[in-house]
Amino acid sequence: MTNSFFQKLIVVAVIATFGLVVLGGVVRLSGSGLGCPDWPLCQGQIIPPLDLQTWIEYTHRLSATLTTIFVIASALYAWRKYRDAKWIFRSTLIAFILLIVQILVGGLTVLLKLPPLIVAVHLSN
Repeated sequence: MTNSFFQKLIVVAVIATFGLVVLGGVVRLSGSGLGCPDWPLCQGQIIPPLDLQTWIEYTHRLSATLTTIFVIASALYAWRKYRDAKWIFRSTLIAFILLIVQILVGGLTVLLKLPPLIVAVHLSN
């Protein structure tokens, strides 16, 4: 695998992250934040029932899963190939840590039934 592979992986991770943020906005604007009232499951299931608000929230969660895969892959690739270029490895590690924080805050948002302070942290982070 070449630098070109890593560059493409980073671009895909950035695009996935952008899509995740856009879907988060759709969740917020559509009032679908409790479309899945539990976490990490949705309606107590891996695949939830067909309901618009549920699927809007569920799509956001699926996007988060996909984004996580790309961010983890980027961090692992950077660790294996760019450990000496500390800014590259550290950047991917920071992206991974921030994503995990966002996932946990998003989970808290649902579990605590959308408290304004937690929602604000989730939207601003």
